[in-house]
Amino acid sequence: MVQIAKESHAVNPGTVAFTEKSESKMSSKPESQLWYKLRDGTKDLGVFWTRLESWASPGVPDLHGIVNDHPFWLELKVHRLKSLKSITLRPHQIAWQTRYAMNGGSVYNLVHHPSSSTLNIYGGQRAMQIAGNGESWTPDWSCPTPYDWTGIINHILSSKSSLDNEKNLQLSPLIEEEGR
Repeated sequence: MVQIAKESHAVNPGTVAFTEKSESKMSSKPESQLWYKLRDGTKDLGVFWTRLESWASPGVPDLHGIVNDHPFWLELKVHRLKSLKSITLRPHQIAWQTRYAMNGGSVYNLVHHPSSSTLNIYGGQRAMQIAGNGESWTPDWSCPTPYDWTGIINHILSSKSSLDNEKNLQLSPLIEEEGR
């Protein structure tokens, strides 16, 4: 069963569209609290969010977002340890993020670190690295409280642009050869 937050306006019989009232009664897990902050913080930024809780497809990230014709996936994590060592990702999450990123998709881990009052973004292509051996890894983007929701979205959009540019650079010799 897939649960979809109210922003998606689900109408399929197999999905549940939550209202404000039912959301407030839902579990107050740390990731849920992060979701509510993200949703509220990006409300005026034009992001269309779909929140997934999928038990049928292990590894699929928590959120799908789209803004300015740019779709992306976001895994929400709250890291309770004093340092950002070994972000907790399950093997299915690592595999999904790695394969999705290798196929040109945009996937990110948004990690809230309460002890440093920061939000950190790690690209999904780094999933194996950040879930690894207990080393501290530098995030791709970070901000302290109050959280810079516009900065988060801008980072996601600019990361995709640079990946597209790299991909185009890699493909350009093939395109030139085909045109001859």
